[in-house]
Amino acid sequence: MVIKFPKPGEFILRDDHMASMRKFLKLHDFDGKTKYFWIGVISLEILLLVSRVTVIFQCLDRPRRVVDLSATIPITITALLKAIYLYFDKNRVKYLYNTIESEFWDFRICGPEVQKQAITRYKYSSLVLWSVVTNVIICYLLLQIFPMTPMQSESDRLLPKVVWSPIDLNPSPLHEIAFVIILLNGLLTALTNIIYDYFYVYCAQHLVVQLMILQDLLRNITEDVMVDLSDVEKFNSEDFQDTVMDRMKICAENHSKLLKYGENLGRFCSLVLVPQLALTYAGLVVSGFILATDGSSFYQDVMYFSLFLNTLVELSIFAIPSSHMNTQSLLMLDAIYDSKWYLFNSRMKRACTFMMMNGQEGISVKAGGITKIDNSLLVDMMQKVFSAITLMTALIDANQTK
Repeated sequence: MVIKFPKPGEFILRDDHMASMRKFLKLHDFDGKTKYFWIGVISLEILLLVSRVTVIFQCLDRPRRVVDLSATIPITITALLKAIYLYFDKNRVKYLYNTIESEFWDFRICGPEVQKQAITRYKYSSLVLWSVVTNVIICYLLLQIFPMTPMQSESDRLLPKVVWSPIDLNPSPLHEIAFVIILLNGLLTALTNIIYDYFYVYCAQHLVVQLMILQDLLRNITEDVMVDLSDVEKFNSEDFQDTVMDRMKICAENHSKLLKYGENLGRFCSLVLVPQLALTYAGLVVSGFILATDGSSFYQDVMYFSLFLNTLVELSIFAIPSSHMNTQSLLMLDAIYDSKWYLFNSRMKRACTFMMMNGQEGISVKAGGITKIDNSLLVDMMQKVFSAITLMTALIDANQTK
């Protein structure tokens, strides 16, 4: 096996196996027409969110209708926050995009095992993401055709969502115009969530592969260097030590770059994840409670189950890649230990020690810099959701028996 240690500018990522996702996102430019598009999306989201919240306040005397009207509000709020953050953090978005394109290594520099793992990761990540996109779009279209919440009165003409308006929206063409605007808003809400979440996944998967490449280079850092010499001769050879030290410098610089990239990726979603955790919890509790207490309509049960599942998937999209990044970044310590360090002189051993100290905390994504987003959080979240649903159901049953 031949391992190639790249110098600056060499072996830059040649084939982006998630290029279709990159083209779908198109987040590298927020200037010109794109700027006004995002401002328009944010303005429309705010307008209709206020309108829907107004309807909820008008129905406070009917708790069950409030629950029904609130079921999709968390998704709308998270979409609005993500749209705002995507636009105002556009410089970080450009950095994350450009680093992949101009600085990340191509996995062809590694052995066949790592190349196979990288291709498999890209393949299945893209497959899962496109499957989720398809499911979200189908559920969205069904929600527009068959809304889960009835209108205020039987005389009102059907709209995709119940909204408040200072004017009567029943006459034509006001009804048709309102229908199209609400329909467009719903589509933009779904796409904004998808775009933000999948941009994170796109960056995270590339980072995981880069960490795998670096691990492979570290484990084979002495590969093909004076293979005819014994271990003792290698240890005493200045040429051997200088050659390996040059390789170690390349690996150390790349490791620092990947840690910086992971830190920026964590900051990119740190603030957004704070409200998303709370809204995800609220959304799961509301939709789960409706499923547990209302069996009047098979269609509504299917849609609320789909809403419950999509809300959980949205959090999983952050938690699972975050766990992978943390695991792979910590495996870097094992890779350094497996790099035949016993052949290194004191200068090389110090370099290894500094590299291990630099990466001992690993890369992790935290909501607000406090709550770690990983697989264990999903388990804790579901336990709390089911506990809340059980408590709410028991309280309602107790009130009904009085």
